[in-house]
Amino acid sequence: MIELITVILAAAARMGTPIVLAAYGELLSERSGVLNLGTEGGMIMGAFTSFYVYLITDNFLLSLLVAMIAGAVMSSFLVVTSVWLRANQIVAGIGIWLLGFGMSGFLMRALEVPHVNIKLLESIKIPLLSEIPILGPAFFDQNVLVYTAFLLAPAIWLFLFKTSAGLRIRSVGENPKAATTVGVRVNLVRAVSVIGGGALVGLGGAALAHSSLATFIEGATAFRGFIAIAVVIFSGWNPFWVLGGGLLIGGVESIQMRIQLLGTPIPYRFLTMLPYIVPLVILLIMARRRRHQAPLALGQSFPAE
Repeated sequence: MIELITVILAAAARMGTPIVLAAYGELLSERSGVLNLGTEGGMIMGAFTSFYVYLITDNFLLSLLVAMIAGAVMSSFLVVTSVWLRANQIVAGIGIWLLGFGMSGFLMRALEVPHVNIKLLESIKIPLLSEIPILGPAFFDQNVLVYTAFLLAPAIWLFLFKTSAGLRIRSVGENPKAATTVGVRVNLVRAVSVIGGGALVGLGGAALAHSSLATFIEGATAFRGFIAIAVVIFSGWNPFWVLGGGLLIGGVESIQMRIQLLGTPIPYRFLTMLPYIVPLVILLIMARRRRHQAPLALGQSFPAE
């Protein structure tokens, strides 16, 4: 039983990492007041570019860099349309999602990308910590992208709540008019936040290719970008809770796969729905309790400066 729990927790960390990284990017964007519904598009482009670059270069670091650039580029479209031109953020985000979905499929065919597997990242065992019963093998014998997801939670929290740059981001997300009175350039801060967040979204796509799937197929992200948005919301825009929420979804995905392998009479189509049902249920509970409030200026455009 202990071994089974360890295996499920380890799989939860691997499967949850792409969602966690993408959610960090969405968190930065939303904290600045910009709702990025194009997260799915940036994530799938990150997954595709990372897979393809690794396939032709066998260079892991280069594939991560290109994935982050791809995610940043996709988010830059939102900056142009919604930050600078003040278009509706929801419509622009959906457009970016569709663009990423279509572009990844087009490039896959145009470049004649083969349906092959790449080598998954090897685990790096952390001395002493990996010896802790249950939690050690699950969380301290993982690959570098899982560790990156763990470390980014305190790093982003410190950045947002303990630095002047983080204060500027939160101020333009809460009260952009007040921020301008102290010299903050609202649209510039939002642009940097959205593009930086887009880079993390692309990194989440790379994690999907290198840590979970080991390949790329059309629709590989399977709406994980939207799950990441839900995680940000029910986590109360807090990076630590984002990490926990992403691991929860990864755990649900791991459990449903284990149940399928057991050959239970539960229809597999229902089981594959669980990672999508759980965020919805949590959001409904959160809506009733109303414990967390979104940034007050979220989704609101600001006049050109």
